[in-house]
Amino acid sequence: MGYVIAAFYRFVHLHNYYDMKPVISEFCLSHGIKGTVILAEQGINATIAGSRRSIEEFFSFLDSDDRLHGMKYHESCSDREPFAKMKVRLKSEVVRLGIDGFDCSVRGEYIDPCDWDEFVSSPDVHMIDTRNNYEVRFGRFKGAIDPDTSSFREFPEWARSWALDKKKDISVAMYCTGGIRCEKSTAFMRSLGFQNVYHLRGGILNYLKTVRGDSNLWEGECFVFDDRIAVDRNIVPSEDIKCVKCAGKVDAGDIRSVSKGNIIVGAANASKAALDLHLVSDSTCETVVAVARSAVEHFKSLEVNEFVWSLIGSKRQVDRVMLNINPERYNLIMYTMVDDNLRKYLKEKAIAQGVRCIPVLAHVIREISCYLQVTKDPNAHPHKLGDEYFNRIDAINYTISHDDGQNLWDIDQADIIIVGVSRTSKSPTSIYLAYRGYRVVNIPLVCSVQLPVDPAMIADKLVVGLTIDADRLIQIRRNRLISMKHQENCNYVSYEQVVEEINEMKKICAKNRWPTIDVTQKQKSVEEIAATIIQFFNKKNNQIGEAIY
Repeated sequence: MGYVIAAFYRFVHLHNYYDMKPVISEFCLSHGIKGTVILAEQGINATIAGSRRSIEEFFSFLDSDDRLHGMKYHESCSDREPFAKMKVRLKSEVVRLGIDGFDCSVRGEYIDPCDWDEFVSSPDVHMIDTRNNYEVRFGRFKGAIDPDTSSFREFPEWARSWALDKKKDISVAMYCTGGIRCEKSTAFMRSLGFQNVYHLRGGILNYLKTVRGDSNLWEGECFVFDDRIAVDRNIVPSEDIKCVKCAGKVDAGDIRSVSKGNIIVGAANASKAALDLHLVSDSTCETVVAVARSAVEHFKSLEVNEFVWSLIGSKRQVDRVMLNINPERYNLIMYTMVDDNLRKYLKEKAIAQGVRCIPVLAHVIREISCYLQVTKDPNAHPHKLGDEYFNRIDAINYTISHDDGQNLWDIDQADIIIVGVSRTSKSPTSIYLAYRGYRVVNIPLVCSVQLPVDPAMIADKLVVGLTIDADRLIQIRRNRLISMKHQENCNYVSYEQVVEEINEMKKICAKNRWPTIDVTQKQKSVEEIAATIIQFFNKKNNQIGEAIY
């Protein structure tokens, strides 16, 4: 039996994507279809395989949803079954770039496969491969720039660095395997200010299907995310057993494990490893989630499915957690629990199911105990609502009521004051600081409008100015206007107006000797901005560390 492989995607708003998962899963299972479907609020991305009839019936099934009607797909064939199972996954992004703050709908222009070679051969065009480095090792377009990233999430950092010395009117052409990554990356390049951004319609697979022969610009094979591993320029699966990491041929004696399709998965596991991470706590899960996410960030190629189990306070609830662990996948439990008996019960259940179980605080508590020669308090209750909790709630309430320059009559009660022009992350930074226990006022600076508070009144306060590159700010504001369906031809996005606003803000900060933070640098996250402000606060108050939180 031959298998038809269909790869497709569409950026479209799917408000009910959670409800779509069981419907698609049931249809695929009942029609013998296997593969992976990713659903997110911003669209769908999938590669599936089955008989020709089942694939045709699947797309007829999609046609019943107006948002997915007329879905185009890239078709290829294989004599062996390319997928072992059917998976429908819910994600925050249809393809993970890992950043916010840019309009994904403002994408580049398509270049059809038949026009691609001529277009990218121009010396004025910069051709960029948006795939991962292990994919590029299999093959690439001649002359393409390789960012050498191990995951798509690393692309923004590379792009920002690459763009520093580039004029924004150059032509940039981008490509990937099936089209979705290069399409999303064009939106990101547009957000960096590049005006002439293009991408290959349908990606490499559509190119190889359309542009036949050995005279085209493609060199080597094309990596694919199924058991075929790679296809040649005729979209025929490679006859050699290949290592995903190095794209080299593998001797039979080196194969640790082989899939149904006789494709090596031993060395490949480092690039395709998937983990179900179960985070368990008898409280809110804040601690275990923070530790776990920090840990997995060290493994860029790891695909993590996160399951958060909070307020687990009984054996019955522990049983429910264990019932939801899929024994056919790699699983890891990380937990924080105060009750010794419940903690012991969870560990016993995990051992019985062969699941690794890691207490995230046990080692730290043990080290403190050994170092100071003190025993852990058996009556300790780390989740008890004490003064720290209520002070934090008070800080959040204060900060919300003083957002955007409101209620300045009691500004003397603030710990930190943030000033800056519109859309420089003042509000989210303030809320994050409030969550850390700081009472924050943020004040917008409007061009030619006097500061609403006398600087002398806040001379003893930490006042921090947030600034940003003009081009970046214009892009953020333009996206904001688009989302609000406002016209763009106003002073809000005027280059001269924006530059004047930023310069005036800098003058005010310099005059009052207020420190500033450029939020453009490295595209700082709210957490990084807040951490810098906390350092300023501690220095001003002669504190070491974070005394408030």
